[in-house]
Parts: sequence; C-alpha cells; structure tokens
Amino acid sequence: MFLLHMNLIKMERGLLMKKAKILTAVILTVCIISSNFLSVYANEKSNYINQVNYLALNSPQNFRQHQIG
Repeated sequence: MFLLHMNLIKMERGLLMKKAKILTAVILTVCIISSNFLSVYANEKSNYINQVNYLALNSPQNFRQHQIG
C-alpha cells in the first residue's frame, strides 16, 4: 500500500512538472509574439515619423510663395 501511495505521489509530481513546462512554453510563446508585434508597430511608427520629418525638412521655407493661385 505504501508503494502504491509513493507511485501516486511520483505521478502527481510528474503531471505537475509537465503542466509547469507547458505553462512556461505558453508564456514564452505569448511573450515572443507580443514582442514581435510591438517591434513591428514601433518600426511602422518610426517610419511614419521619419516621413513627416522628411517632408518638414524638404518643404519650402516660405510655403505661401509656392502656392498656386
């Protein structure tokens, strides 16, 4: 009876370890996906800011002189 009890404890520990490994893998996957998403978002935002800066730096100094009409 004691050996059966010890085997059950080992099985429970094994299941807990397996659940912990799966949970760790899921958490790491979510972190990797979210960091990749944030990196892409930051890159797009940076490109937008660079485009605005380019237009601001390359626009005529006195814009009204260059308007038609």
